[in-house]
Amino acid sequence: MAGVITGRFIYWVDPASWVKGKGHRVSIVVEGERGHYPTGSADKEPWWWGDRQDEARSLELAEQTALEANTRRGFTEEQVMQILMSSMRGQRRVRR
Repeated sequence: MAGVITGRFIYWVDPASWVKGKGHRVSIVVEGERGHYPTGSADKEPWWWGDRQDEARSLELAEQTALEANTRRGFTEEQVMQILMSSMRGQRRVRR
């Protein structure tokens, strides 16, 4: 995902992304592109949502935060699911 996002995208939380003391790491899913892009890089701290100490509570809070963020961006739950599903059949694109 290096560079600018040109398509529609949503925030998504991978259930396996929890790190004790931080929470769940937020990912970006781009419509039609396979997979997801965890936030952060070598020189940028990732976004962490949820609870820092309780993994089960963290996932619930992080998913609620993602839903609220996507709703604020104008997406319905159905549109979020469509974009998420498109990432499972999309193609990985190389951007330069």
